[in-house]
Amino acid sequence: MKIFGDKRFDGYAKIIETADAIKVAFAVDMGGKYMSSGDNPIEYKTIRERVRNFGAKTGGLSLDADLDADKKALKALEKEEKQIEKSIESSNKNIENYQKKIKQEQKNIETKNAELSARQEEIKIQTSQISERKKTAKKIK
Repeated sequence: MKIFGDKRFDGYAKIIETADAIKVAFAVDMGGKYMSSGDNPIEYKTIRERVRNFGAKTGGLSLDADLDADKKALKALEKEEKQIEKSIESSNKNIENYQKKIKQEQKNIETKNAELSARQEEIKIQTSQISERKKTAKKIK
């Protein structure tokens, strides 16, 4: 860094992660002595500004990543919502078709019951006729 001129320095950073935040601690070794705002006001101000810019940039990148993740999650939820809506619509159509089929089958049952009653009456008549013919046949023999 130009502000340090020919002076050598070592920079250190430590990432501290907590449940709700990620913090970064910085230290600058000026060759046996750590930088402080009192002893190195110009260098301190420069490093402090760079650290703030770093924080703003990384915070922004983190927010962008979170926003992208949120957008993907929203798309997935919207896709699921459309699938659920289609499923509901399909079920409603099935219900309508089943109700039509039920009404048709109820009419078929009524028709078949009428036919059954008619057949049962014919069977009674036929059974009675057979009985009469048997009686007549016994009389003749």
